[in-house]
Order: sequence, then C-alpha cells, then structure tokens
Amino acid sequence: MPTIDTDGTRMAYEDAGTGLPIVFIPGLVGAKEWFGYQFSGLGQKYRIVSYDLREAHGLASYTLDVLTEDLARLVTSLRLHSAVIAGHSFGAMIAQRFAAMHPERVGALVLISGFPHLAGQGRDTLVESLSPGAVRAESTFRSLVTRLFRTKPPDPPEDVEGTEWLAAHGSRLSRATLAARIGVVEQFNSSEWLRYIEAPTLVLVGSQDRAPLLAAARMLYEAIPDSALEVVEDGDHFPFYTRHDIVNGTIDDFLTERLAGL
Repeated sequence: MPTIDTDGTRMAYEDAGTGLPIVFIPGLVGAKEWFGYQFSGLGQKYRIVSYDLREAHGLASYTLDVLTEDLARLVTSLRLHSAVIAGHSFGAMIAQRFAAMHPERVGALVLISGFPHLAGQGRDTLVESLSPGAVRAESTFRSLVTRLFRTKPPDPPEDVEGTEWLAAHGSRLSRATLAARIGVVEQFNSSEWLRYIEAPTLVLVGSQDRAPLLAAARMLYEAIPDSALEVVEDGDHFPFYTRHDIVNGTIDDFLTERLAGL
C-alpha cells in the first residue's frame, strides 16, 4: 500500500485509473476502502485517488487546517496540478477548506452529504448523524464510542453488506481520533467564506438523510456561486456507497458538462 509522509505521519492512499483525477476524502469514521464503488464505477474514465485521514495524537494538534494541508501534500506528492476534490461528510469540510485555500488546484468540487456547519447539536447526535446506521440515537456519546470501537477487526466479514459493512470497517478507528474529529466538526463553520469558492461545485445529498443535513446541503448550494444541487433518490448519509450507481452517474454527468475537453 503506497504512503506519503505528512510531517512525520504516514498516510496511506490508493491511486488507480487514468484521466482526470478525482480525489475522494472519507467521512468521520471513513477510510479509503469505502470508495471501492468509485474505483470500479468511475475508474474506467477517471484517475481515482482516496486516502486515509491521519489519526489523532492530541486534540490541540488535530485541526481542520492540518487535515487540509495533508490533502495539499497528497496532491503535490502525486504531481496533480489540478484535481476534482470530492469529500464525504467530514471529508466535505476538508474539501471546502481546500477549495478556499488552494483554488488554483481545484478543477471542480463534489460535496457529498456536506454541510457549512452543524451548530447546536450535541456530540451524541453528531456521531449518529455522521456515522453508519449501526449507531443508535438512544446511546450517550461514551456508549456510542464503545459500541463503535469495542473491537478492531482487520476487515469486515465478507457477508456483511450495506452500511453494516461501513460500520464494521469504521470500528478500526481509535476513540481518541473520533473525539478529535468531533471536536473539528463542532468548531467548523464555512458560512462566511463559501462565497469565495470559485470551482464548479456539485452538492449531493440523500433524500433520506436527516432533516438538518438536507437543509445544510441546500445552504451549501445557495452559498457557493457556481454550484448545482442533486438529491439522490432513496439515498441515506452514505449515497456514494448505498446508491453508488446514481452518485457515480451524477458525478460523471456533472464533470462532462462543466469541464471542457473532458
């Protein structure tokens, strides 16, 4: 598995296909493997890249800007002058920040289940909203963490499907990293600088996602100047996985229409 060094931390990534590069950024408990359907479904036409976000070694040093610069180092290491940046949920926060800080490196932006902020929600609600369906609302934040990360299987069982597979795979994340990422979500608010994003932007949200996240997707669409909003029929918070056929087709159509010479 190839890796790059991000100021002393090794970051694993996958890179396959040829053509216009699309870099997929995983969500709160996500990983590069979650985008397998994008590698198989879009890899015949595009160069698909995904990577694992760094884990936390302390809350103070785990910030959105650090995660954004990790993405910048990856793009530089792969010698990508410009790429489509596609982020899911937590990863969409990084994608927004990267597009604002490095506009010359973003050919287009894809925000899947993204938001400009999630103010006013408790930690237990945030974990459940941004994690696979195995997490239950009645749990406290501590018990949610325990249920998610009690075991650390090397890989999910082969007979586990859908968001259960995502939950099993996400169980490898450390408790400290989950806490650090939730802290980043709590502090995140892109409302004041979304209007400065220059890249053509596709906002994707599942029709069955929670009401605050449906509203948040519309906020992104209304705030980003050159944007389009697509609601994925019967999609949940993970439409890139559970409705990958629709999501892949929508991304392809958007890029073909908006990027000349594709």
